[in-house]
Amino acid sequence: MKQPIEILHKELEALKDDLIRRYEELGMKASGAWEQSLQVQTDEVAGLLKGTISGEGYTYYMQHGRKAGNLPPIAAIEQWIRARGIQPIEKKMKVSGLAWAIAKKIAREGTKRSRNEEKPAFIDEVITGERVQEIINKVGDGYIGAFTSEIINFLKHF
Repeated sequence: MKQPIEILHKELEALKDDLIRRYEELGMKASGAWEQSLQVQTDEVAGLLKGTISGEGYTYYMQHGRKAGNLPPIAAIEQWIRARGIQPIEKKMKVSGLAWAIAKKIAREGTKRSRNEEKPAFIDEVITGERVQEIINKVGDGYIGAFTSEIINFLKHF
């Protein structure tokens, strides 16, 4: 029988795969750096399981968008422009100028996702309360099996 930590790791890997699949379905992929950055980590300390999926720092903005206010990082926008293969319409404009113009518009208006005018919040579509409960149930079954085995082994020694 699989150990609960193995079950948790397998389930989080499946979540990660589903996040990547949904991100691609929504056409959010630019350079592929986000999907390559996703990592699953599981640990057991003092009998408690912990599992995380971590990735790029801009994941929050992919989910929620960016509200109007401060200027977003222009270098990151330049990377996004290049990864998407976007070319400035005006021949004299450089990619850095286009990135600056986009950053100014985001600072002024925010992104469509932050105004709920664009694609759905994909992370919330994948990591639902029901899905989390399924994982808890699967991991819990593993704990029950492991706990039962420990009790049987303990009783055999008496």
